[in-house]
Amino acid sequence: MLSELIESGKKLLQSRPMDREGYFAWSDEARQKIGDVYGESSPQAMEFVKARWEIKTSIDSDPSMYLTQLGANLRRELRVLEKLERDGPPTPAAGSKPAKTTPKPEAPPAEPAAATTAATAAATRRVLVLAGEDEELASTVSGVVEEQGFAPIDIAIKGREALFELRSSPVTAEIAAALVIVDPGVTGEAPDAGCVFELGLLVGALGSERVVALVAEGIKLPRSAVAVSRIDLGRGMTTAKKELVERLTSFKSS
Repeated sequence: MLSELIESGKKLLQSRPMDREGYFAWSDEARQKIGDVYGESSPQAMEFVKARWEIKTSIDSDPSMYLTQLGANLRRELRVLEKLERDGPPTPAAGSKPAKTTPKPEAPPAEPAAATTAATAAATRRVLVLAGEDEELASTVSGVVEEQGFAPIDIAIKGREALFELRSSPVTAEIAAALVIVDPGVTGEAPDAGCVFELGLLVGALGSERVVALVAEGIKLPRSAVAVSRIDLGRGMTTAKKELVERLTSFKSS
């Protein structure tokens, strides 16, 4: 049902530079089709709409950053489409007649060894991205993560209670690293208390070597976070992205 949109989206993602007009046309078409199938106000439609974050940087002021964030939007939307494709079409309403289907031939036995190895390799390349208040920055960071071959797991502020389950969750072993964007607190140099708390949770669950703090200009982390690798965003996004790529490269071999 959505396979053609997924394929066209992947081709669009590979274009260099990305076709901006083509992206918005694709995104709007996908919204329309999801709305037609599931309903315009359905959870599925809302999930897809939320995947397209607002881009505050203009194409004229910073083309590279703008297109990076555009690519991050497309990747998030593709993940939603792929999830809907895996889940299959919506369940028909009670009392409706099921559509006639042609029996499918029995599939040959799978070859589990290669498939299992590939699935395991993909799972170990996940990176948590704990976004702060700046959605534009979060989108940029997620884009860099994906460019390095990892699958970013964007954790919104309202969904961070899931971090409490990391310590005892088997998912922990599948996470290559966690990136925490540290927002400023109410007193200038001090970081947001919630961000510091989250750093502590992640260090306890993953180990300090797998946690990176992206710190806003002028913020000083407490001594308890001294073992955490950090990237100073105050030195500019170009430098920060370069350092982030270096950190992610090191996680590939660990």
